[in-house]
Amino acid sequence: MKALILAQLYAFGEENYDLVWHYKTLAVGWALKHGLHRSQKKMKLGPLTTEMRKRVFWSQYVLDTFSSAIVGLPKLLDDAQIDTEFPADLYSLFSYNSNDRDDDYVTEMGFLPTPPGNFSIMSAALAIFRASKILSRLLSQVYSPSRVSLSTIQSIENDLNDWRNGLPSYLRVDLPNCVPTSTNYHTHAPMLLLVHHWIRTLIHRPVLASTLLKKDETMKATVNLAESSRAVIAILSAMSDKKVALNMCLSADMALCSSCISVAPQFSSLLTLDHGNCACL
Repeated sequence: MKALILAQLYAFGEENYDLVWHYKTLAVGWALKHGLHRSQKKMKLGPLTTEMRKRVFWSQYVLDTFSSAIVGLPKLLDDAQIDTEFPADLYSLFSYNSNDRDDDYVTEMGFLPTPPGNFSIMSAALAIFRASKILSRLLSQVYSPSRVSLSTIQSIENDLNDWRNGLPSYLRVDLPNCVPTSTNYHTHAPMLLLVHHWIRTLIHRPVLASTLLKKDETMKATVNLAESSRAVIAILSAMSDKKVALNMCLSADMALCSSCISVAPQFSSLLTLDHGNCACL
């Protein structure tokens, strides 16, 4: 299962979405067959095994959701059939010993006490898992053959805003300083901001295609879409300037393209837009 997840991440990096779908189909089938989608509390397995099963499943859930959003095909995992828990948010990573890992504090005997200090990398992973749940709801309720009400779209945006506002301070950055150098912030904080604005563009895009809404509602969606599109560009520009890798299943080119703009690869080094600069939109 871990090998299939790595294969999907490689295919994402190559932007080979046919290959992503091939490996995803195999991975989802394996996960369902082995019960990774069901409550792990009922499995009566050891803590280490249980944590690894939850981490693997939710990693695949993210890949399934984001790949479906990118290629425009239905998800393979059905949310109605999922009741497994999120992984534990283990607190210590890179604290006293730079060689420490989260896994060092989980054994088959239970959770070991972790030294106080820095935050766990699982905090960012859990934030992505929860954002993927919101994206999944968006795909099933808005990007579907059924007619969608404006209240449904507004409800999903409220969920996204609540997710963003609920992030701990070390995971929450904002423009223009979205890539802080302070160690008080998680290195994945800029990526979470990018995810927020990318999903926000997907929320407002269907409103523009509607012929039944009032003009002011369409204009509001247009402003929100343009705002988040500019934010995506600014975040990617800042990450590129600071040489911060986009460590997730969303390529820079795809993020730009889905934000209503195309940037030729040979010009990517010139992308130094400031937040609020709308000359390219």
